[in-house]
Amino acid sequence: MINRTFKKKVFGVVMAMSLVVPVVAPSVAVKADDTSISTAVVKHQTVYAGVDYSPVYDYSYYTKNNVDVAMAFPGDEEKVLKHFVEFGMSEGRQANTDFVVTGYKNRYGDLRAAFGNDLEKYYRHYLDYGVDEKRDGSACDTVQNPITKYKGIDYKLVYNYATYKGNYEDLAKAFKDDDVAYLKHFVEFGMNEGRDAIATATFSIKSYKNANDDLRKAFGNNLKQYYMHYIYYGNKENRIVTGKDNEIVNPVTEYNGVDYADVFDANYYRNKYLDLELAFNFDDQALLEHFVNMGMAEGRQGSEYFNVKDYRNNYEDLRKAFGSDLKKYYLHYINYGKDEERTAVGSISATPPAGNEGE
Repeated sequence: MINRTFKKKVFGVVMAMSLVVPVVAPSVAVKADDTSISTAVVKHQTVYAGVDYSPVYDYSYYTKNNVDVAMAFPGDEEKVLKHFVEFGMSEGRQANTDFVVTGYKNRYGDLRAAFGNDLEKYYRHYLDYGVDEKRDGSACDTVQNPITKYKGIDYKLVYNYATYKGNYEDLAKAFKDDDVAYLKHFVEFGMNEGRDAIATATFSIKSYKNANDDLRKAFGNNLKQYYMHYIYYGNKENRIVTGKDNEIVNPVTEYNGVDYADVFDANYYRNKYLDLELAFNFDDQALLEHFVNMGMAEGRQGSEYFNVKDYRNNYEDLRKAFGSDLKKYYLHYINYGKDEERTAVGSISATPPAGNEGE
């Protein structure tokens, strides 16, 4: 009896399981349908204050890539979108895969000229115009078409973004890739400082100043005026702009109505005395003024064609007349000595005059 009863129980369990199997099968199919439903795209909020930010914003991307925002507003789509609009855009935060504000900024010089570093305006421009204009909002790591115009003036003849950035480490540290800031610095400070902003084979401010004596007389050491003159006139006049960095062409020789050309040459004077080179560099007017007001009295040689010590040693009549007042020897040579064909360089006697051995 026990065995028969046991067999009946086992048979009953098997039959019950066989009845369950057909019921389970439909449930699996339902789960499959549920899975397909769960993979459907969920549309998140993108409209804020009447503006649709979907071209530059995606809720899932923004929360995934900005953990601080996700933690601050967990699951709150409205507050996350509000954060992007009120803070994220101005901070340059990327909010979807298609729009990178730095790339949009780097790619379009007209926008950089208009908006500078106001990142929010780039987002706004893309929403209002860029999409319709089919502008590219993808990533771009380098500045394209650097600007050369500032306040209506085009500085391209004397300025190049890459050159200016590469020439000056202080500016590179300050402005990084901000081409607007580089140009503004050049116009407001760099030109006055005489900074080279373009390949010197194209334009050198030193050469332009040194090569054009009429400009030196007009502008003196106002270096910005040289740049501006070249932009407006010099380039059309085919003026010399290179090759004269270390030479003053036609240096000034007249001062207070006296022409010192017979005893003075600015290039010679500068090159002979390091203190003058450091003090005046290629300022021919300043070099001449120093020579007249101090150099002659100090016995400095201002030209290879006149040496005051030789001139003094060579002529006893001058020594009796002028003694140790060296400046008078220079002036005598200018007014009389050259016409008299007096020797101004080298000795005319193998024996120096008495009392001058130590000079």
